[in-house]
Amino acid sequence: MPKQDSINRRDFVTRFMRDTNISYAQANLVYDSMTRIFEDAITTGATVRVGRVGAIVAVRRPPREIRMGFEVGKGRKVKKVTRIYNLDSRMSFSFRVYEKFIQSHSLHWFDREEDTSIS
Repeated sequence: MPKQDSINRRDFVTRFMRDTNISYAQANLVYDSMTRIFEDAITTGATVRVGRVGAIVAVRRPPREIRMGFEVGKGRKVKKVTRIYNLDSRMSFSFRVYEKFIQSHSLHWFDREEDTSIS
């Protein structure tokens, strides 16, 4: 797999073709089917298990009250005011890498960090 920040459709299709000896058209069908499965699971809030690597997990955030203690008025003047907003329930998603995968693979997450040291 090439060293890059993201993997796109072309990378998946090329890999499907190489690993399974299928045509470009068939590889595109496999990719489209795979992405529809992800879409269906995510829209329902289901956990998506990705092989031996990890899982996309839906986390429901409860509704909460937000209090702001200021208001920006005309002329960008800040006035002290108590305002209360209600934030509805919401979903967020995280990718959790399986511990067994982390222990059995050499991860290169930080290999491409820029050198921030002063020369």
